[in-house]
Amino acid sequence: LSCFKLKVVFAGVEIPKVEINVKPHVDISGIRVEGLKDAIVTVNCEKEVHVFTCDGDNTRITIRSPSGRVVEALIEPTATGFRVRFTPSEIGDYTIEVTYEDIPIDESPFTLHSVPPLNEKVTPNGVVAEAEYVVSASEPPQAQLVKVTGPGLGTVLAARSTHVLIDATRAGFGNIDLYVDGPAKTPINCIDNHDGTCSMFYEPLVPGVYYLRVMFDDCHVPGSPFKILAQPPVSERLRRNGGSRRSSGHKGKGWIGKENVLLGHRKEIRVSTSGAVPSTTGLEAITEDPDGRRYLLKFTPESDDVFVGGWTAQKLGETKFSVFYDGIMVAEGKTIVREGQDASKCRAVGEGLERAIVGERTKFRIDTQGAGEGSIAMAIKGPSESKTTVTDHSNGSCTVEYVLLTPGLYEINIVYGEKKEPIPGSPFTTVADFRHDPSKVSVEGFEGKARIGVPTSFVVDATRTAALPIDVRLPVGQQQPIVEEFEPRRYRVTFTATGKPDDVVPVELLYGGEPVPASPLKVTLTSALEPDRVKLRDRSGAPFPSESRASLPATFIIDVSEAGRPDKLSAEVMGPDGRPRKSTIIATGDPNMYEVSFTPDIVGTYEMLVFFNGTLISRTPYRIHCVPVGDANKCILRDLREERLWGVGETRRFAVDVSNAGTGALSVIPNGSRDVEWSIEKGEGGIQYVILKPLTAGPHAVFLLYGGREIPNGVISFEVRSLYE
Repeated sequence: LSCFKLKVVFAGVEIPKVEINVKPHVDISGIRVEGLKDAIVTVNCEKEVHVFTCDGDNTRITIRSPSGRVVEALIEPTATGFRVRFTPSEIGDYTIEVTYEDIPIDESPFTLHSVPPLNEKVTPNGVVAEAEYVVSASEPPQAQLVKVTGPGLGTVLAARSTHVLIDATRAGFGNIDLYVDGPAKTPINCIDNHDGTCSMFYEPLVPGVYYLRVMFDDCHVPGSPFKILAQPPVSERLRRNGGSRRSSGHKGKGWIGKENVLLGHRKEIRVSTSGAVPSTTGLEAITEDPDGRRYLLKFTPESDDVFVGGWTAQKLGETKFSVFYDGIMVAEGKTIVREGQDASKCRAVGEGLERAIVGERTKFRIDTQGAGEGSIAMAIKGPSESKTTVTDHSNGSCTVEYVLLTPGLYEINIVYGEKKEPIPGSPFTTVADFRHDPSKVSVEGFEGKARIGVPTSFVVDATRTAALPIDVRLPVGQQQPIVEEFEPRRYRVTFTATGKPDDVVPVELLYGGEPVPASPLKVTLTSALEPDRVKLRDRSGAPFPSESRASLPATFIIDVSEAGRPDKLSAEVMGPDGRPRKSTIIATGDPNMYEVSFTPDIVGTYEMLVFFNGTLISRTPYRIHCVPVGDANKCILRDLREERLWGVGETRRFAVDVSNAGTGALSVIPNGSRDVEWSIEKGEGGIQYVILKPLTAGPHAVFLLYGGREIPNGVISFEVRSLYE
């Protein structure tokens, strides 16, 4: 509503003044403001104003500081209009103009008085702030029906405006008196809600304990006096706790301040509110990218007072960060993003870079934060191939899991970026081994018995468990064993036990200083030598045969594994003609096995005796029947001169054609085994040459046999005389 003056001139003469009252075409009576009546606020403390309007789009509010500059404010829509929050930064009177379609509402502009903060020193008696409010009703006052609720009860923030709602709708007519007792004077502002309730806004300026007394018609309402704990402002606690910081595992300063990173860098931002209770918006963070665009950073609660947010460097240039709590900036910083790759920024951590269990999954983590945009390449080299899987966490880190199949040293090479540069610590050396398991230690070749005074050996196999020392012990009084590692983790144990036959000697087997499950091993002592336990077998290991072929060598095995180690082995062979035959005994690759052999030259049964250190291994001789082979009748005697008289020491040589005689061998048997020396030489085409040399004078006879039978004309008789006769 305004008054205008109209000047009218007719024929050059001004007519009397005319006043015209003009009413606006809009209704501004429904717009009202709460929170500004006689309002006082401490400088640098947030002020909240409520504007009630049904048309928020056409309602405007302008705030000017005592110096005349326009003040920025945060305006948030509500169900009944909008809420305005701003923080006075100057001392003096602020003007707040509220208009609707550019027309000021009633009482606009409003005045807000900003005062300096009070001295925080607490007086001995404390400071009391008070206010009075009158509630009209038709019933007598009843203080017990008044309710006090709101965020201003309990724990609040110092230097932050808060409020309580006093509901006297059922309490009747009476006066409400409000008192705030505390360490400093407390600004109080009451707003009539015109519904039987009032809102009391107050601001505890310093931390400490306050008491809110609410009196209705000089009586305490339920709960009065209310104890209120004012905590330090969140901004102070955030700054005291370092604001936000990087995630654990990264060294260096926090993100507040100036920082240079590479494109693709991922940052984890943590903010601790130290248990602060938000009065309005709580914790907020805003990023401003190089293009000037602003984004709200999303926080996820990690605990009651720790919040975590993430940011990725996606644009080159400078990005700004601002952290707010209840609309107040508590921290800010900037990050400059540039291109490039830096392998030195990569980190690899985890037990899998130092040790691994064979056959089990082992893992480590690679973090590329700060290294720029690039890729990781990895190779594991060692005694065996590895089964490897990589899990990408999409935050610049990945987890590597691998399984090694063989113990030993492995080399883990990790490189980063296009230039394949090694990251810090690469190549890593990992020791792979089996899990420590004494039950995996096994014993081989242990028979549970040992000969007195004879070295006994067995093998300990520790190839399927962790590499730890193997130790073997005998009781006190016994010579301690010798333990030698002849292959990796395979040990030969040799000991010589003493005692009497049938004594039991415990053998303690230790792995890494602790007994294995099979320990102690029990050893029964036996005599040093037991000839009766010698066994005679054929070359295949079968029992001693009953038959053999004449003229061909017969070979048998002497098994002394159960009899002990002899100093001497010998054998005697007697032929069917009652004359002894020559035999030989040789050692084999097995220390418990020997070969005995002889050649049965004639058909018939042979008897063999075996002596073990001079003692017969059997009271009865071993008998073997030799059968003929081949066809002796097809042998032809050649080149033998028919001379009946030979000289002593005179050599005669003749041939025997055995080419058509089949399987078998030519044998020479002198009538007196010591009177004639003989030998056989093999020629070509089945011809064999017999060489005879008589050693004594007198009549002689030599028998020629093939396959155990006499050949045609195979008896050679002659007389031998001395050459001097």
